[in-house]
Amino acid sequence: MKDAGIGIVIPKYNNSIQTRYNFPVGLAYIKGALKNHGYKVYGINLNHVSEENVERRLEEFYRENNIGIVLCGGLSAHYSIIKSVFDAAKRVKREIIKIGGVAGSHRNQFCLQK
Repeated sequence: MKDAGIGIVIPKYNNSIQTRYNFPVGLAYIKGALKNHGYKVYGINLNHVSEENVERRLEEFYRENNIGIVLCGGLSAHYSIIKSVFDAAKRVKREIIKIGGVAGSHRNQFCLQK
């Protein structure tokens, strides 16, 4: 895992390459900080990949860059998209480390107690 790359995945927020979306600046900050500390960091923005090629392109990205850690995040509305990013990672490398942010939970008690 020591020589593995870190993959930052911007989830596909829309179904069309031409649709506008808000770029998740936080992931760009994380990528910059990791690079400044000498980590091998690679990124892919799925909003620039056609819908029918997302799964294939993700798996290629993980393999080509020897990804050992994958970061992805979004709001709770994006949960299924984020899950598909991590599912593709698991298909390529079972022991891959997955780090997600913000997605949250629909369970009120869970959110309020944490």
